[in-house]
Amino acid sequence: MKSFLMILIFGVFFTLHANVEDDITNMIVQNSEKVTSILKDKSMPKAEQDKEIVRLVDPLFDFYLMGKLCLGKTIYTSLTKKQKSEFHVVFNRKIKESYINKLHLYTDEKLEFEKAKRIRKTRITLLSYLITKTEKKPVIYKFYENDEKKWLIYDVDIFGVSIVQTYRNQFSAALKTKSFEQFLEELDKDKSQ
Repeated sequence: MKSFLMILIFGVFFTLHANVEDDITNMIVQNSEKVTSILKDKSMPKAEQDKEIVRLVDPLFDFYLMGKLCLGKTIYTSLTKKQKSEFHVVFNRKIKESYINKLHLYTDEKLEFEKAKRIRKTRITLLSYLITKTEKKPVIYKFYENDEKKWLIYDVDIFGVSIVQTYRNQFSAALKTKSFEQFLEELDKDKSQ
């Protein structure tokens, strides 16, 4: 009887974990198909495409956490509540614009997805590939489980380069020579990246 209960408990445990990984994989695959369909729809005005894409991707990302990680713990904790709030407004706009601008570079590449893998209790990665006529480039989505038990993306490695690490390096370098207010003003003006 004891063995049966152990098998049942472990069976349920592994089934639950498999379901989370399957759910994340299916969610990203379906979302990518919808985004691709929007980008291919030449009858849809660009502004409307952008709005639809943001509507689809917004619930998948934790842009607040990404912003904190991009600034780094030391810098973030040194900011006032007002500075943090202003930073998040500018950062959220900037990262969404950057993401959408890169999506508009999409032509006829294909996407492949492997099954999401749990790497720690509250961390899952999903490996995908952007396939061109000559290359197969990796894109890794990094998820964490928040306090509300919701899995959200907190970073993406594109062709081996972490978005969070790239911004952190840029922000850290800028803040060595500029005040936070100057840095934020330049970040707000820079709509090209």
